[in-house]
Amino acid sequence: MKFFFMNNILDSFSKIDKFFFDFFSNKSVNYDTSNILAKSFSKNFLYNFFQIITKLGEGYFEAIIILFLLTIVYFNKNKLENYKNYIFNIISLFFVSGIAVSILKRVFGRARPYVYFNPNIFNVFNFDILFNSKFHSFPSGHTMTIWTTIWFLSFHIKNKLFKFCLFLLGSIVGLSRIYLSYHWFTDIIVSIIISYFIVKAFMKFSKKNYFLNSFLAKK
Repeated sequence: MKFFFMNNILDSFSKIDKFFFDFFSNKSVNYDTSNILAKSFSKNFLYNFFQIITKLGEGYFEAIIILFLLTIVYFNKNKLENYKNYIFNIISLFFVSGIAVSILKRVFGRARPYVYFNPNIFNVFNFDILFNSKFHSFPSGHTMTIWTTIWFLSFHIKNKLFKFCLFLLGSIVGLSRIYLSYHWFTDIIVSIIISYFIVKAFMKFSKKNYFLNSFLAKK
């Protein structure tokens, strides 16, 4: 009974992945007719656009945020104490999420969409493909990287419009990974969920860690 139930869940996830691949990937079989984005934009424009947007998941977004905070501190020294904590946490979360995603990719060994059009190909604990990026689909490193920062910022920002813009940006980066055929839809969703819990755990840990708080309190 449990085996049948699990098969049904996996089958449902597989159908969802294939559905989003057909509607959003640049490698869908009937791209011109099935891809929703292709009806409004040229393939060349979409490819270039998402190639740029996806870079925000490689640490560029964090770099922009940190540079922005440092600029404010440069002109207003009184902001140093508060923004020092933000900068430290953003950098720390960047490395924590990077380590987590690197481990998970090698544990699950999921094939990327451009390798096999089959979302059910997992190579769990397969040491033969440990460093083969073609089997590093799950989870999405780009999505986890930017969403870790977005979750952290959203927990400290009260402006709802700014939060919405952050979530929209993170969603577009996630969509770019699907369009460029590097990830399945479930890779993106699970990455967003994992990044949420990473941030929550990190914030809880940092509040209780005396050494960390002492270090940040020093000028």
